[in-house]
Amino acid sequence: ELDEKVKAGDPLKFEDTKKYTDRIKNTQKKTGLTDAIRTAKGNLDGNKIVIAAMDFSFIGGSMGSVMGEKIARAIDVAIKEKSPFMIISKSGGARMMEAGLSLMQMAKVS
Repeated sequence: ELDEKVKAGDPLKFEDTKKYTDRIKNTQKKTGLTDAIRTAKGNLDGNKIVIAAMDFSFIGGSMGSVMGEKIARAIDVAIKEKSPFMIISKSGGARMMEAGLSLMQMAKVS
């Protein structure tokens, strides 16, 4: 997995029915994932490929700053290695606990 140590912060100190940091920790423990996306590189039928796959089980596959960063980094790897990039999208939209930060990720990866 590429950039597996990239994890969500809580710069807005968001809290609704629970703290965002607690929601993230609980979801990480429940799913075994660090965020709603995993990125990797490998081979498919003997051809190099870089892939990003969203996981709906992590807060509905919502896009936060980590997802945008991991997609951007995976695209950079694909460009550097002259490999195709494939994304498997299963997102519930922007992660509102990160407010404008999550919305900026859509522009970052488009």
